[in-house]
Order: sequence, then structure tokens, then C-alpha cells
Amino acid sequence: MTMIISQLGIQPDALQGETVIVTGAGGGIGYEAARALLWLGANVVIAEINHQNGRKAECALESEFGKDRVLFVHTDVGDEASVKNLYNLSNLAFGKVDAVINNATIAVLGQVKDLSIEEWDRSYHVNLRGPVLMAKTFLSDMIQRNHGVFACVSSTGTAFLGGYETFKAAQVHLANTLDAELEGTNISAYTIGPGLIPTETA
Repeated sequence: MTMIISQLGIQPDALQGETVIVTGAGGGIGYEAARALLWLGANVVIAEINHQNGRKAECALESEFGKDRVLFVHTDVGDEASVKNLYNLSNLAFGKVDAVINNATIAVLGQVKDLSIEEWDRSYHVNLRGPVLMAKTFLSDMIQRNHGVFACVSSTGTAFLGGYETFKAAQVHLANTLDAELEGTNISAYTIGPGLIPTETA
């Protein structure tokens, strides 16, 4: 299948030698982002909590781009030990991490008054605690090397989406804060708001 990025005049080796972690890359936006990054020459780490989806994505991407540039690491982004394991295995495989794309998410739907606090906690675990742990774990090395990108896939919404969008919108503030704190470095922090994409989650 022809990739749109291949039609934009971008050199296919533009990110050669770079290593990018994409959380939630077992499907949907994360998987297609991983494909595009591999086409651009980057090494890609699939950080995915669903073991079956992660392995399936790894195999598909290996068959398309080769085995040496793709790594699946079973990861719960909201768990500190799991993120540390992701850090260790990514560095063991590729020597460094140049960019993180915080794409992992869970959708918690319902009226604010009806959602249990357990559902709010579950959403916070992935949709905000996750990106914070990723920042705390990976930014120090980027700062030391004065090179890196930290991106969040954010969104904002309205009725019946509060349990999801409250934390996704908070990623915008997190990225803006990091952008200010990283001023004067060669590290970029920003958010991407792709809108509603008809993925399995959506």
C-alpha cells in the first residue's frame, strides 16, 4: 500500500540513525506513525500494552522494513517499572532514544457525574501519568545529548468525553511547560491534535 508520506517530496532516509519510541503503536495512529517513521529511515520501538497487537505490529513492520530496525516492548506507560524497562531495552537495542511519541490512550466515556473514580484513575494512568513518566525517564538523556523530540497526541472534547479529554487536554499544558523549560536547547516538545480518526479505539 502506497504511503502518503512517500508522495510529499521528503527524502526516505531523512531520519536515518534516529530512534523513536511510539507508545500505543500496536494499531491505529501509532502503527501508521511507526510505518512512516520507518519509511523515513528511523529505528522504531513499539511500546504497547496489548502483547498480541504489539507482536503483530512488530511482525508486519519487520516484513515491510526489515528486522533490525523494529523492536516491540510490552509496556504499561503508567507503570514506572515498565517505563524503566522500556528505557533499558530501547537503549540496549539501539544505543539511544531520540524521540518519544506519546500516542497510547484509553477512551473513558460517560457523564462526569456518572463515571466512577476508578474510571477517572484508569484514564489518568494512561492519558497523563504515562506521558509524565515518559518525560521523566527519557528527557534527561536528550538534554545531555542536546538532541530530541517529545510529542504528545492530544485532543479536547465536550459532553460525555470528560473522563478522557480532561487528561488528553492536560497533555497540551504538559508539552507547553516542557517547551518553556527546554528553551535554548535543541529539543522540541509539542502536541499533535489529529482529530477523530476511525481507529479501533474510536
